[in-house]
Amino acid sequence: MLYVQGLVAVKRFRPSDVPRVFSGKRCSIAGRTMDLGDALLAYRGFDGLSLWLTEDEVMDREMEFLLHGAIASLSELEEVKRVFRTARRDEQDLLYCIVFDVARPVRKEDIDLPFFGFDFGFIQSPWSHFSVVLNEVVSGILEPMRRFSKYLNSHILFDTPELLKDLREQRYRLRDEHEGHALETTDGIPLVGVAVYDGSSFLP
Repeated sequence: MLYVQGLVAVKRFRPSDVPRVFSGKRCSIAGRTMDLGDALLAYRGFDGLSLWLTEDEVMDREMEFLLHGAIASLSELEEVKRVFRTARRDEQDLLYCIVFDVARPVRKEDIDLPFFGFDFGFIQSPWSHFSVVLNEVVSGILEPMRRFSKYLNSHILFDTPELLKDLREQRYRLRDEHEGHALETTDGIPLVGVAVYDGSSFLP
């Protein structure tokens, strides 16, 4: 799923969704210390509580328009608007995402939309998505991964795509050292870069 681009609807964390285990824990973002729960609320990447949910929090059965199960082409914008008419808009962000191989990164200037940053992980379907940045850099337990948090911006994403390659290589090394016990198992799903933009301007 390389160089796929389109729209993604993400249900965000609310304060009540932040796990109690994070209460009182701190993390370092761009050189400043902040509450881990606040970092989760500030995150604007492609991951979240869920993707493409309707008001009843049930996946719409008529969403065959989604490419690769998670991304909607701009040619399907009317379908996207239909979904948002039945969704709780205050809980969901509409993003424009470009999925790419970290060995051949895209540049943020390629799209004329407000830019949030670069994420890293996989986005397969409304039920299968995982951000390494959110789960292993910000809230992970391995210090070599957490060190990358000093490069994160106010959206809890990276400003430059080159860091994703370094993050991937670090993860490979740790995976071999720790035999996968301290990292999320991806079951062979390739990890990719995702350039994330604010897609709210596509909605009425």
